[in-house]
Amino acid sequence: NHPELLDWLAAELIEHDWSIKHIQRLICSSYTYQQSSLKQDSAYAIDAQNQWLWRRSPKRLDAEALRDTVL
Repeated sequence: NHPELLDWLAAELIEHDWSIKHIQRLICSSYTYQQSSLKQDSAYAIDAQNQWLWRRSPKRLDAEALRDTVL
């Protein structure tokens, strides 16, 4: 969906000697990854459909992913 982001991540991966750990840290420490999925009334009034991505939309886990998570 975002070719520029993928290109940047690929360049970052190459630049840091193909370190997956570096990419994981980079992603997990990003503001976007850390966004809450809780509804904020002020933001909801402006963008109820979450078009501007002000929150993380909840996703359902399939049974296999749920099992893997619990184990």
